[in-house]
Amino acid sequence: MRNRRAFTLIELLVVIGIIATLTSLLLPELMSAKAFAQKVVCRQNLHGVVVGNVSYAEYYNDHYALAAEDMTSGNLKRWFGEREDENSPFLSGGAFASFLPAGFVKPCPSFKEFVDTAGQESAFEAGCGGYGYNELYIGGRFNLYKTVRDNTDNSKRGYANSARTASVVAPSQTVMFADTAYKMPDGELMAYSFTHAPKWIPSPPYGGGRPNPPIHFRHEGMANVGWADGHATSERMTFSSGYTTHGEISAEEAEIIGLGWFGEYYEKLPEANYLFDTD
Repeated sequence: MRNRRAFTLIELLVVIGIIATLTSLLLPELMSAKAFAQKVVCRQNLHGVVVGNVSYAEYYNDHYALAAEDMTSGNLKRWFGEREDENSPFLSGGAFASFLPAGFVKPCPSFKEFVDTAGQESAFEAGCGGYGYNELYIGGRFNLYKTVRDNTDNSKRGYANSARTASVVAPSQTVMFADTAYKMPDGELMAYSFTHAPKWIPSPPYGGGRPNPPIHFRHEGMANVGWADGHATSERMTFSSGYTTHGEISAEEAEIIGLGWFGEYYEKLPEANYLFDTD
């Protein structure tokens, strides 16, 4: 019989060391590949949501879905679903959901840390999949009802009316949906269903000024954006600002978290909102 030679302890340690070294070298590449795949899936999700909204408009007299039609009254409806009361999560369903490929908003696979439990303070926008809708110009018409700051009727009209497809002058250059998030006072990120333009339109309930930065650059420093013509892109942050509501954070902190905007920025309206405005 031949003698079978066993591995020595040193040889086993050498093999383990080689495997560990190869793993450490390959792991970043594997993680990068996974992040890239998640970004692609997210972009496909956004494309599906935009196409669903275009299909909705074709069926509903050329009008896009409303972003939050009862914001000034019951505040129980969003573009992606409804809830029983303000302490309950939004449930997918309704007219808009029927135009989505899966019948609901497929969540962004990279948005793992957001809060989605019931309760207004912990997740008052849960169910949107981590995507926000252009509520000022497309899901609402605040650019048409902005004359009187304290006119509550104008606020109601802004939420109760959506844009027509024909009113979007440059669909390929108009943001419809984007990756979004909201930082809670306790530091957690929650799903957020609006992608605010850099400047509020001077209309109730906003009254001018700048909103909290909503676009979430969670794909290795980039955010996916769905444009009104149906295509989706990945954009890098170019500016941010501090939070002013629900707990203040500085512009530097917001940027570190990955919350801000992309594109050029202008101090004066309407140029600041040029990627969101339908004109």
